[in-house]
Order: sequence, then C-alpha cells, then structure tokens
Amino acid sequence: MTFRTALVASLVTLVSACNAPGSLRTSDGKTIPVESAAFVPTLDQSGQMVSATIFIADEPDVCRTLRAGRSPKKVEGLMLTVLSVSDRAVLAPDVGEYTVITNTPQRAGSYAAGTLFKTDLNCNNTIPDSDALLKSGFITIDKLETGRQGFASGTIDATYGRGEDIIGRFSAEYCEVTNTNFNCQ
Repeated sequence: MTFRTALVASLVTLVSACNAPGSLRTSDGKTIPVESAAFVPTLDQSGQMVSATIFIADEPDVCRTLRAGRSPKKVEGLMLTVLSVSDRAVLAPDVGEYTVITNTPQRAGSYAAGTLFKTDLNCNNTIPDSDALLKSGFITIDKLETGRQGFASGTIDATYGRGEDIIGRFSAEYCEVTNTNFNCQ
C-alpha cells in the first residue's frame, strides 16, 4: 500500500466516523450499533420548541419511520427527552448539560429523561421499565441547530436499570414529525 493510498483510506475512515450518528456502550460490555439518530422537536401552539426527543437507533433511517407515523419494530436504541425550565416557563432546549431525572422537575434547570428500548414485531419494548429507565447522570448537547439542515450532537454519561452505566455520543438529524399517532406497521 502506498503512502497516498494509506492517507486516503485514513481520511475516509475519519470523515465517516465524524459523520456517524453515534455510539452507545454499556458497563456490561454491550455495544448498541447506532445506524441513525433523530432530533424531534416538541412545538407549542405558536410553533416554538419547548422540548425535544432524541431517538438513537440501530435502524438505518429512524427519522423517516417516525415521519411516516410508524413505530419502529425490531429496533434497539435509546430515547432521550430534553427540556429546560425557568421559574415560570418551559424553555427551548439549547447547548448545555442536562441532568437525568426520573420525576417532574421541581425547580429551574435543564433536565433529561431517557429509556433504553428493544422492540419486538409488535413494537413493544421488551426491556422491563425497571431495567430500561435512565436513573442519573448527564446528557450534554454540544451543538444544536434547528430547521431543515438542523441537528443536535452531544454525549451521554448516565446510569440505568440496576446501576449499569451507559456512555456514548450522538449526532441526530433535525426531524419534524407532524403525525404523532404512531402505528406498528
């Protein structure tokens, strides 16, 4: 292999890794192969974003599935919801650190909730809630852009289930979903 061929191969690998939708790894050695990630905004009646859900999945185009009003079947991944609250209002998510919580926020701050999922042919999560819910930790959004070419990227460092750790990185495409009556198809 010539130096030039090796350099090109290295650059292709590096560019591919930089554009990857993410990676998830648990403390028990499991890796969830991430094939796509979607950043789905929740909009209020005036069209302003008030929270967002990030779907990180081993399905090739999770955004297309969600836009079509379908629940993903036979898919594995992580679903995160992020929001910021002030003393009087819910604010649009932004770049920053979100504390993982398991209940309703009682004071101002930036919060996240999350669930691991592994769906069957009937779109049911086969992971029991006690093992699937994120319990503590942080979700950090380091870049966030909305609109057609928008995306959110960041990191996950949290515990779930019975104290297992999950760490990872995501780069999720902006994905407006208007039909939220999902069907298992």
